[in-house]
Amino acid sequence: MKMKKNWFIACMMLCTLMIATSCSDDDEETVSKEWKEANRQAFYDISADKNYTELKSLNNRGSIYYKVLKTGEGTEPIYYNSKVAIYYTGYMLNPSDYSKWLIFDKNEYPEQDPYTSLASGFVAGFTTALQYMKEGDRWEIWIPYQLAYDASGYNAIPGYSTLKFELEVQSILTP
Repeated sequence: MKMKKNWFIACMMLCTLMIATSCSDDDEETVSKEWKEANRQAFYDISADKNYTELKSLNNRGSIYYKVLKTGEGTEPIYYNSKVAIYYTGYMLNPSDYSKWLIFDKNEYPEQDPYTSLASGFVAGFTTALQYMKEGDRWEIWIPYQLAYDASGYNAIPGYSTLKFELEVQSILTP
């Protein structure tokens, strides 16, 4: 009986060890040091540019930077649970040429209707920007990887990606 118990404990320890090692963080293997550095440098360069303004994230995980492209006429604030209609173009560094930017997603006027969602329905950096914007505002925003898709990435966006958006608030559907 004691032998079976020891055998069971040994098997459980082996299974636990296998599960723990299979859950290790292997992002280091899938994203190159060059990719991380190029994205870090792109964000650093914008943070040093006097044409951009820093906004602390509302989740206290860092800052985004923005530049006003157009000031809207709206006066109503956008809250975390406000439903908004927006136009946007999202860019990331081109993985083949770090000196160029690649569009990874867009919803632009006049080709498409505005995209509607809760302000909270986006990555933290995007949500932060929305909560400082008013109806009609158009901004260029820069989001560090920590406020975007972090180290894991999302679909075609690799981990550690700095994201750049042109974002326009068409309307606030529910305050």
